[in-house]
Amino acid sequence: MKRTPSQPNRQPSRKPSFAICEALLAERPDAPERPADREFHQGRCVLITGAGGSIGGMLARRIAAFHPAALILLDAAEHGLFELDRHLDEAAPGVRRRLLVGSCGDERLMRDLLHEFSPDVTYHAAAHKHVPLMEQNPFAAINNNAFGTWRLAKTLAESSGGRLLMISTDKAANPASIMGASKRVAEIALAAHSRASMPMSSIRLGNVLGTQGSVLATFQAQLLAGGPLTVTHPEAERFFLRSDDAVSLILEAMRCCKANEIVAPAGETGVRVLDLADYLIAKHRAQSWRSPGIAMIGLRAGEKLREVFVGDGELPGAAIGSLLRRVHTDFASANIAAAMHALEHAAEERDLDALLQTVKTLVPDYTASSLLTQQWQREKEAAHA
Repeated sequence: MKRTPSQPNRQPSRKPSFAICEALLAERPDAPERPADREFHQGRCVLITGAGGSIGGMLARRIAAFHPAALILLDAAEHGLFELDRHLDEAAPGVRRRLLVGSCGDERLMRDLLHEFSPDVTYHAAAHKHVPLMEQNPFAAINNNAFGTWRLAKTLAESSGGRLLMISTDKAANPASIMGASKRVAEIALAAHSRASMPMSSIRLGNVLGTQGSVLATFQAQLLAGGPLTVTHPEAERFFLRSDDAVSLILEAMRCCKANEIVAPAGETGVRVLDLADYLIAKHRAQSWRSPGIAMIGLRAGEKLREVFVGDGELPGAAIGSLLRRVHTDFASANIAAAMHALEHAAEERDLDALLQTVKTLVPDYTASSLLTQQWQREKEAAHA
């Protein structure tokens, strides 16, 4: 693996990116509470799926301060829930809460939950999110992200009402990965079940700094280990959000979105990952006089050079609230229920050929990675051998 020394000021045109990096990572006081967020959540029963994850946990901690009637915290992994519960014991001991270890795709569990609590507000943060890992596990991506959302939406649609907001991703626009395609299918699943009395919507976010597995956490660990910092491509560019800003966007989207809407941050500027790495190395060198350097490892399966919030077949829409813009997209896929049934059958049979063809039917702008297409071809050859 080739290593090259970091030269943070080698291109004058990169100085604006350094300013963005500094703003992203600068310490600052907590954002003031917005009265509209408190008013919206106070006295309401709030369900958060994926509550043990980074974004779900941040949402739970922020919403607990608004004095909801109850917090229902659901996650398939127990450790994150355990740590979140410990935090809320100290930070919000008076808030009624229920912790459930399980999947939002478990329809029986969800029916029991809805019968007991009837949540007014649902934040759907449960998802598999790591692109290269999901390229190696396409059935897991579809089962969790697509079917989990489909079953959750179906169960909620049969309940007495409320609102749902899913935390989606910029990778759902022009998806080049099975993770991005699975989240696009999840957006479609919500649209199929959304109605005026149970509005379901999505917010597409970029990379949230400080979350588990984020590039910032990776870079910081690599700096502690002495480097190098691994960058996929010199021109790889991503949208980055501070974690507190991401939570504020999500809360505003929940308040402002209507049925079937997809929204994205307004005015976001992409940042080259190499600039972020160079900036961190420059800060590190100023403190330790050591320069760990950078290793270019190449784009991995399913990764794009640049992400977008609005796909080629979509249109950017008007502003919504103060921080968001609408994404106009076409949900007029033929029979979504039949396609989802075919997708479920393909996943159950672990038939990658049928899985990818059905995903392509639902998401025509999806381009499968070479890793998946090669695996697909090997399976086809094996079937005819």
